[in-house]
Amino acid sequence: METITPQTALQELQRLHSTVPRTPNLKHLSQTLNLSPFEQNLLLLCLSVERHFDVAFYCAQAQNNPEAPYPTLGLANQLFPNAPFTALAPAPDSPLRRWQLLHIQPHTSLLHSPLKIDEAIAQYLLGNPCLPLELIHRLTPLEPTTAPLAPTHQTLLNQLHTAWAHPPFHHCAPLELCGSDPQLLTTLAANLCDRLHYPAYQLWEHHIPSDQTQLNTLLTLWERHARLNHTILILKLDNWAELTPDRQTAFRQLFQAVRTPFILISQTRLPSHVFSLLTFEVLPASLTEQRHQWQQTLSPLHPEIRDPLIAELTNQFNLSLSQIQTLGTINPNLEPDALKAELWTRCRCQARPQLEGLAQRIEAMSPFEDLILPEPQKQFLQEMMMQVHYRTQVYHDWQFASKGQRGLSMTALFAGTSGTGKTMAAETIASTLGLDLYRIDLSATVSKYIGETEKNLREIFDAAESGGVVLLFDEADAVFGKRGAVNDSRDRFANLQVSYLLQRLEAYRGLAILTTNLKEAIDPAFLRRIRFIVKFPFPDAAGREQIWRRVFPAQVPTEGLNYRKLAQLNAAGGTIRNIALNGAFRAAAAGEAVTMAHLLRAAESEYLKLEQTLPPSEVAGWLMTEVMRDRPLRTSFTLLQGEPREGDES
Repeated sequence: METITPQTALQELQRLHSTVPRTPNLKHLSQTLNLSPFEQNLLLLCLSVERHFDVAFYCAQAQNNPEAPYPTLGLANQLFPNAPFTALAPAPDSPLRRWQLLHIQPHTSLLHSPLKIDEAIAQYLLGNPCLPLELIHRLTPLEPTTAPLAPTHQTLLNQLHTAWAHPPFHHCAPLELCGSDPQLLTTLAANLCDRLHYPAYQLWEHHIPSDQTQLNTLLTLWERHARLNHTILILKLDNWAELTPDRQTAFRQLFQAVRTPFILISQTRLPSHVFSLLTFEVLPASLTEQRHQWQQTLSPLHPEIRDPLIAELTNQFNLSLSQIQTLGTINPNLEPDALKAELWTRCRCQARPQLEGLAQRIEAMSPFEDLILPEPQKQFLQEMMMQVHYRTQVYHDWQFASKGQRGLSMTALFAGTSGTGKTMAAETIASTLGLDLYRIDLSATVSKYIGETEKNLREIFDAAESGGVVLLFDEADAVFGKRGAVNDSRDRFANLQVSYLLQRLEAYRGLAILTTNLKEAIDPAFLRRIRFIVKFPFPDAAGREQIWRRVFPAQVPTEGLNYRKLAQLNAAGGTIRNIALNGAFRAAAAGEAVTMAHLLRAAESEYLKLEQTLPPSEVAGWLMTEVMRDRPLRTSFTLLQGEPREGDES
C-alpha cells in the first residue's frame, strides 16, 4: 500500500475543501457573525470532518498522528494562508469562541487541541436550522394559531404590527402584553409573529437559570439562533410581584442582557421604574363580541332557537372566542331542550380542570324546597338568584354599568352559627342556577408568607373567570376581621391581602358567597362593600320539625317517627342531618326501618362527638311509643330519664 505523507495529505485536504459548496447559509452566517475568510474555512473544515470519513483520515495523516482524526488550529494554519492568531482567542475577540460555533477539546497545546463544530451550527450550514441542545429543554416553539380574534383584538394586532414594522427590526422596543387571559395573549403574539413572518419560541420565567454562567450561555446561544434564523423570543411570566427575590433577580438579568426583539406576556404589568417596555393591556372579548361569535358558531340553528339560547349562555358564561368556537360545534338536529342542556354542560365544565386542584367541588343537588328558612331569608335568596340571572340585561343591555363599576359585583355574605344552613343554601343556589359550586377555605388559603395569599386567590379567581361556578369562601372572618393599628410589616401585608381579595371579589363576574359564624367579627367597612348579606337564624321548633320531615329521602323506610317530639331537640339543621344519617345506618345494620330508638342512639353519639351533654328534657318521650326489645336501648333510656326507683320494673 502506498504510503501517504503529511504533505500529500495536506494537498488532498485542500482539494476536498475546495469542493465544499459555499451555501447561502454560510454567507449569511459569516456576514451576521462577522467571520473572516480563515474562520469560514476553519468552520467548513470542521463540518467536513463530521460528514466525510476521508477528511478525518487525511487530518490524521497530515498531522502524522493516527490518533488525531480531527482538525486543529495548527492543521488549519498549514492548510489556509494568512491565518490570524486571534481566530481562537477567548471571547469576545473571536467570533468562533464568542458565538460558540466551535468547541475546543481539552489538550496541553491550543495549536493541537481537537476542534469540533457545534451541532446546531452544523445543521444550520446543512440547511436544517434547529435549536441548540442547551436551549431545547428551556424553549418551546410557538405554534401558529387559527383561533378567532375579536374586532378589538384585531385593532390591537394592527397597533402591535405598526410598532414593530417600521423601525429596523433588531432595534424594536420590547413589547409587553398583559391581561387576565394568557391564552388570548399568546394568540395575539402568535398572530403578530405570523404577520411578520418570524417564528417564535416561548421561555417561561421558571426556566430562566439563576446561575450566571448558565444564564450567559442561554443568552449567547439564543442571540446566535435569533440572528441567524430571524426568530422572536416570547417571555412568559405569571405575576412579577409573586416572584421570590432570587427569581426577580434572574428575570431582571435576562431582561437587561437580551439583545434581540422579544414579547413579554404577563398577567400584571412589570414595574415601569425597573423595566422599559412598550405596554399594551389586553381586555377579554366584550359581551357583544361573544354574542357575535356565538351567532357565527350556532348559525345552523333557527333564530327562534338560537337567539334565546345565546342570551342565556352569554348572561352566565364569560368565554373566549376560541372557547365559544370549540364548544359551539354541536349537532343542530338535537331537540331544543337537549341542545341547551348539552351547551350549558359544556360551558359549565370549562373552569373545572383549572379549579380542581385549588378548591373542593361540591355536588349541588339540594332543591330549593328543602331549604328550611324563615320567609324573609328565602325571599332574599330568591332575589339574589333573580339578579344573577338578569344581571347582563340590566348591566349591559340597559347600560347600568356605563354609570360606574362600583357596586356591580355579585358578592354575598351568609352569617350564622354552624349548622344553620349556610352551605346548603349555597348548594341550593348553585343547583337552581345550574352551576358548579366550589368551596374555598379562607383560613387555609391565607398564608403567612408574603405574596402567597395573593397568589392562591389569583389562581382561584382566574380559573373561575369563565363564570360557570359559584365560589363559596368559608371562614370569611379569617381575612375580614376587624382591622387594628398597623404596627409592623405583618399588619401591613395582612391589609394588602384583604385589599386584594376585595378587589378580585368586586371584579369577579360570577357569584361569590362568603360564610362566617361571627358576623360581628367582620369589619363594618368590608360589610358595606358586600352586595347581599343574609342572616341564618338558629331554627325554632317549627323550623326544626320541617327539617326533620324533609331530612329523610323518600326511599328511607321509617316507622313511628314523631316529628314534633324530634323537634324538641334544640339542634341546628347540620346536627339534625348527622343524627338522621347515623340513625339510618343503625337501622340498616339491624335490618329494620328507622325508628325513634335509632335516632336516640344516633343523637347520643352525635352529642358525645361534640363533647356535649344530651339534655334529657329535649329527648323525653322519644321512646314512649317504642317497644323496648333489648337491654342497651333500656339502658340508654334510663341514662336519659334517671335511675329507676325501688319497685320499678327492671
